Amino acid sequence: MATSKRYVKIPNDIKVTDPSGKKVFIQDKDNTTQELTFSMNQFVQHILNDDKFTTSGAKIRTSIKIDLAFKDKNVDDYAELNEDDWKLLQEVAENPTHGYPSITDGNGKILFSISKQLVPFLDSLEDPVNKI
Repeated sequence: MATSKRYVKIPNDIKVTDPSGKKVFIQDKDNTTQELTFSMNQFVQHILNDDKFTTSGAKIRTSIKIDLAFKDKNVDDYAELNEDDWKLLQEVAENPTHGYPSITDGNGKILFSISKQLVPFLDSLEDPVNKI
C-alpha cells in the first residue's frame, strides 16, 4: 500500500518586527546591516533541532527526510512529506520543547519573542494539501 503524502506550501518569508511594529535589522560578520527575515526553511530547521527529533534513530532519520523535503524550496513551492513525517513535524511545531526564537541584545538578554510572527508557518504546516 502506498504511503499517503502531504504537500506543505511554502509561505512568504517573515520580516521580523519589534513589538511596536518597527523593522528589526541585524549586522552580519562583515558589518553589513540587513533587515531580519525568517524563512520557512529556517523555521523547519528550528523544529528539527527539537529534542523530540533526537530521541531515536528513527526520529533522526525522519528529521533528515523532512530537511531534504524543505531544502532549496522557494515561496509558493511545495514540500512533499510522508503522512507520518508530516504528523510528527506538525506536532512538534505546535508544541516545541524549548519554545520559539527570541530577539536578544548583545549580552543574550531577551528583548522580545517573535513567536506570534511565526503563525503563517504554523498555519502552513497545519493545512497541507493531499495533492498538488
